[in-house]
Amino acid sequence: WDKLVVPSGGRLTTRTTQTPPDDNPCLIPPSGGYHGLENHLYRVEIHEGGSLGVAKFKWARDNGSVATTVTAIQGTRKIVVGSIGRDSVLRFNAGDWVEITDDWRELRNEPGEIAQIAEQPDEANLAITLDRDIPTSGSSAFGNTAEELHKRRTRIRRWDQNRDVDTNGLLTVAGGPIDLEAGIQVTFELDPAGGDFKAGDYWVLAARTADASVEKLEKAPPRGIHHHYCRLALAKFPLDESDQP
Repeated sequence: WDKLVVPSGGRLTTRTTQTPPDDNPCLIPPSGGYHGLENHLYRVEIHEGGSLGVAKFKWARDNGSVATTVTAIQGTRKIVVGSIGRDSVLRFNAGDWVEITDDWRELRNEPGEIAQIAEQPDEANLAITLDRDIPTSGSSAFGNTAEELHKRRTRIRRWDQNRDVDTNGLLTVAGGPIDLEAGIQVTFELDPAGGDFKAGDYWVLAARTADASVEKLEKAPPRGIHHHYCRLALAKFPLDESDQP
C-alpha cells in the first residue's frame, strides 16, 4: 500500500550545452544555448517507471501534439488513422517512433505500445504500417471493431527521440546530462534517493529562438496526473450472531 500511494520521486533539471572558447583570438566563438530554428514546447515523459538506470523515457516537440485517432486495425501491424498530418513537419513519416494508446490504458496508468513506422504512410487510405505487432487479443488489446476503438478513444502519438534509443525506441533515465537536441540537456534525479520514477510522469519546457533560452527547471517534480487512493473494506449488514463481539 505504501509503495502504491507514495508520490513520484522523479526530478528534472534542464540546461543548455556550452561551447568551449576558441584559442584563436581572431575567431568569434559560437554561442551556447538553444540553437533550434523554431520555438518549441518540449515534453519529457516517463514511459516505464523504476529507478535511475532502469526507468525509460521519451520526448516530443510541441508537447506531443502530433497525434490522431485510430479508426481501424488491420492485421497486427497496420492501422488506419484520422489524419496523416497537415504538412511535412506536423505529420507521420517513415522512421518515426509512435505510441498507440487509449483511455483504458491511461486510466490504469499503463503506457501505450511503442513502435516505429516501417514505411511511408499510405496517404490515400490513411494507413500506417508499423515495424512490430500490436496486441489484438487479451487485456492489452485496443479493440477489434471501429465502435470499440471509438469508445476507448484509441489514438497514435508521435515521439521525436531518434538517437541513442533502445530497440523499443526509448531512452534510459540516467543521472548525467542527456542531450535531447539543439543544445538542450536534461538531468534526472530522485528525491528521496530511494524513490522511483512513475510511468506517466512528465515535464514541459519552452525553448525560444529569440534569446536562445530553454526554460530553466531545477530539480522540478513531475507535472503528471496525481492519482489519489483510499482503502476499501467489505462490511456485511445486518450483522449476524457470529459477528457480534
